[in-house]
Amino acid sequence: MDETISAIDIWTKASPGAHQIISRARGHVQKDPQLGRLIRNVEAEAWEGDFRVRDRTVEILIDGKKEPDPALVARARGLVADFDTFERRLNDYLAQTAKEWASETPELAADISALRLASIKLRSGQPVLVDFNGPDVDVYWSCEYEDGMFSGLDFDC
Repeated sequence: MDETISAIDIWTKASPGAHQIISRARGHVQKDPQLGRLIRNVEAEAWEGDFRVRDRTVEILIDGKKEPDPALVARARGLVADFDTFERRLNDYLAQTAKEWASETPELAADISALRLASIKLRSGQPVLVDFNGPDVDVYWSCEYEDGMFSGLDFDC
């Protein structure tokens, strides 16, 4: 079974056009006026999309089984609509956290300074989870966003 899932994951990444066509035929694609195309991920019980921000693409994941959760869609729309404020607060949080960690773990502070937003995940009943791309691809960095504040920057190897 794991081999099948791996093959599907590889096929989806290698052939995104075909994946979108099949998803659309299954009714697993929705167009949102602000978020763009959302594609259902049945296994994750969520809807995935992305949006362009200046020089990069940010992935977005929204809970929902047959449909994206309407409250989370509204929240995602708000984040995207005021993305400059969201990103400014995020960058301020990362800079402050790097400064706080600099005296005890300068190498981690340098990694924090190099983090770049990769994805935003909106899950029911949970704070928004923000994932990062960092200098080491084998280290997963994330933090939470709730009520306009970032917290809980953490990493996992």
